[in-house]
Amino acid sequence: MRDETILTLMFASMGTILVFVSSVFLVPSTNQLAGATTLAIQKNSGLILGIAVLLAVIGLALVARGLKQSNVVQTTIVSTGDSLTDYINHAKSTKKSHYQIKTELMSVGWAEEEINKRLN
Repeated sequence: MRDETILTLMFASMGTILVFVSSVFLVPSTNQLAGATTLAIQKNSGLILGIAVLLAVIGLALVARGLKQSNVVQTTIVSTGDSLTDYINHAKSTKKSHYQIKTELMSVGWAEEEINKRLN
């Protein structure tokens, strides 16, 4: 599972927990409205808040790890003097597939044979 998905689920869980726990403290007669669930939250509110804090710490650790891993790598492309070859080299450095490169070039009028020669 991707880090972004994990973070989204964690923060959504934290929000839900905090809403339930705070409703117990803000609305004193809530246990009459929601029954046993609210009563269980009221009895275990410290544990539930602890879980929310733990989720927050884990989330912050994942964010910090993501920031550390997202180092930007700059690639320098040396011009060959041929605009088609230069474009293909640049597109390859940005991780475009051969199909994407070929489609883009053909859509602006380059011949398929010329593209195939320089792609391989």
